[in-house]
Amino acid sequence: MFRGYFPFFMILLSWITILPAQKKVDYEKLFSREEIEQRALQKYIQQNDKKLLRFHEDRQIDSRDTINANVFVQDGNLNVDGVINGDVLVLFGDVRLGENSVINGNVTAINGRIFQDEKSFVSGNQIETNVKNLFPAREFGADYDEDIIDEYLGHYTRHYNRNYVSVKVGPEARSDILFRYNRVQGIFLGVYFPKEKENARDSLSQFFGFLGYGFADKHVRYRAEIQRNFSPAFHLFKLGIGGGVYDQITSRDNWLISPSENTLAAFFLNDDYRDYHALKGFEIFVNKPLFCGLNAFAAYRNEEYSSVRKHTNWAVFKDKNRFSDNPPIEEGHSKGWYAALTLDTRDDADAPHQGWFARLSVEDSKKKWKSDFSFTQYVLEIRRYQRLSAWERLDVRLKVASSRGDVPLQKRFRLGGISTLRGFGYRSIRDAHHRDGDRLFLANMEYNVNPRIFHSPFGLDDVRYIVFLDLGSVWSREDVTPTDGWNKGFDYLSWKTIKSDLGIALSNASGRFRINVAKRLDTGKKAYSVTLRLTKPF
Repeated sequence: MFRGYFPFFMILLSWITILPAQKKVDYEKLFSREEIEQRALQKYIQQNDKKLLRFHEDRQIDSRDTINANVFVQDGNLNVDGVINGDVLVLFGDVRLGENSVINGNVTAINGRIFQDEKSFVSGNQIETNVKNLFPAREFGADYDEDIIDEYLGHYTRHYNRNYVSVKVGPEARSDILFRYNRVQGIFLGVYFPKEKENARDSLSQFFGFLGYGFADKHVRYRAEIQRNFSPAFHLFKLGIGGGVYDQITSRDNWLISPSENTLAAFFLNDDYRDYHALKGFEIFVNKPLFCGLNAFAAYRNEEYSSVRKHTNWAVFKDKNRFSDNPPIEEGHSKGWYAALTLDTRDDADAPHQGWFARLSVEDSKKKWKSDFSFTQYVLEIRRYQRLSAWERLDVRLKVASSRGDVPLQKRFRLGGISTLRGFGYRSIRDAHHRDGDRLFLANMEYNVNPRIFHSPFGLDDVRYIVFLDLGSVWSREDVTPTDGWNKGFDYLSWKTIKSDLGIALSNASGRFRINVAKRLDTGKKAYSVTLRLTKPF
């Protein structure tokens, strides 16, 4: 019903693929079973210092079992509820990982599938593939067409674009329905045009965005982007080029709390944790996948910033103070560049158990480009999710930001409360003059323990114990030195100026639901803070 409001884009993309009648391929006439087995073991069993356990037909690893070896199952399914300290390889069968399973290695299913409970843990890669990928195309011989081989040996190769892919862990893809609630728009209802990240490499072009209506501010908002992918044979030359137009309400606090969690807090509890502003304009961007989870992104942006006011105080359970007023920003026309280099090797973006996430971003706007703003901002964030044992994990985040020039309010920083320093009031840490700062330092450490480490019959399988430490500071360069520059003003940072807290938390296995109790380390007055979260803090 919102299509009549949409001012841009009608795109029709269609591909018709007609396959000729195909004959069957008897792979055992091409390759012996022993040769298939040998190729599979060489390619996917990487922990060669461990012995190999071979099984034929179905195999069950019970919750009390711990296997210190690589496991190979042929012509059967493998069900795991215990611990395997080694690689897992299943040929012509499926792998099912139960909620108590721990695999300290890789999991590979050849001509099969991997089914993983969200509470399970795999330290390595999870790969679904087929026999064809074990052999170069020339080894099939001239009598067999490649599409015929694909058809007979399984659809996985075609579905995954003839590449090996990690199995997605965590929630399903988001719904196409967009529902938000906040103090500016009230109920915001719309539809997504989702960007299917999992299949991005399979499509020549992508169209994604959203369209919706705010019932309190009575505005239609949208974002529409199109990306054209260039995918030659060599991954090194893959490239995405695109652009987008948008008129939306956004917030600088997106990294602190998810839209869904903030909607629930605002709708039920009268707690809106975001400050908002309107953003209207367009961008042209280039997206370049590099290697091993590394991606480069660059965009030219032409945008108009404007303040928005609060339009509603309603909530199911009204707080006596109701919603606070939405603060104004520095309005104006911005023209500039944004670039980011991102490394992401996490096993799951929403609830990671292992891997790296790192991003270095630079945003630049200049008045000589006919922009109302003149500043450059640098933000570096590094996260590590490190498994210490089958039952322990250490999560670490470091975030540092600096700037030069006159940074507008909507680009400045505050700390305190959820996702930052959990023992302090929400966004209560500012610079020496109680303003938002242009310098930021934040470090978070979480030690996560599965109760099974204690071998206690009273442990709860779905509970995790967490001990955390938060460190952080916000300040402004002009309060420290008159010299402008991105590397100036860091003399302010010392143990005396860094705020800190220590806390404990209980969470479920995925980490998406948790209760935090934090204590400030700088004072004994109102030192404790208790928070309930529906997402991981980082």
